[in-house]
Amino acid sequence: MLTLALQTADPSLWADLEPDIEQWFTTPEVQVLPWGRLYRDTQPVVDGILQRAIALVQAHHGVKLVLDSTLNLENQPSANPETRQPAPAPNALALAEQVLNSPVAQTLNLVITQHVFWQLAHAGRYDLRLVAQLTPPQPQPKPSERISLFEVFNGEPAAQRVKKQETKTQFEQALFLYFLGFYAEAECLFADCLTLNPQDAVAAHYVECCHSAGVAND
Repeated sequence: MLTLALQTADPSLWADLEPDIEQWFTTPEVQVLPWGRLYRDTQPVVDGILQRAIALVQAHHGVKLVLDSTLNLENQPSANPETRQPAPAPNALALAEQVLNSPVAQTLNLVITQHVFWQLAHAGRYDLRLVAQLTPPQPQPKPSERISLFEVFNGEPAAQRVKKQETKTQFEQALFLYFLGFYAEAECLFADCLTLNPQDAVAAHYVECCHSAGVAND
C-alpha cells in the first residue's frame, strides 16, 4: 500500500491538482482532510509516482508531498534478520500528519520515508539525502523503532540542487553525530554546510537544535 499525503496553503490549487493526481494510481482511495488529501493505492508503481511528484512540486509553489509505503519486500531491511520481515507499519494517516507537522518537513517540498526508499528500483537517479528520524505514532513504540525521512530535491532550482549534492556527505555526517548526541561536533558540520549553502533551511534548523541541546547540557 502506497500512501501519498499532499498539503497546500492555497486551496484554489485543488481543482488543478486532484484530477491529475488521481491518474497516477491504479486503484486510488482518496481521503479529504482539513490539512489536505491522503491518497492510497494497493498496486503502485513507486518510481513512476515519485517522478510525477517531483514534476508536481516543480510546477506548483507551496505544495508539500510525503510518500510512504507499507508494502513488504523480501529484501527489505528488518528488525528481524531471520525472517526478513519488516515491523508492522504505523497508521498511515497518523504518520503522514506527524511527518507534515515535523519542523524539518515544514521547510521541504517532497519527503519520502525509508519504506519508499527501499522500493525504488533506481534510487541513484534521484537527488536524495537523509534529513530526519521519527518515532512512529504507535500506542507503545519501542525505543529502537524509528522511521528515516529522506528529502527528494530533484525539483529544486539547479543551483540549489548542486549545493545540496556538494554538502550531502557532510550534512549526513553531521546528522548521525546529532542522532548520537554529539551536538557540538554536529553543530560545527551543520554550520559548515550553511556556509557553503546559506539557503539550506534544514541545516539551519539543526544548527539551532544543536545549540539548544548544547546549552541544555551545560
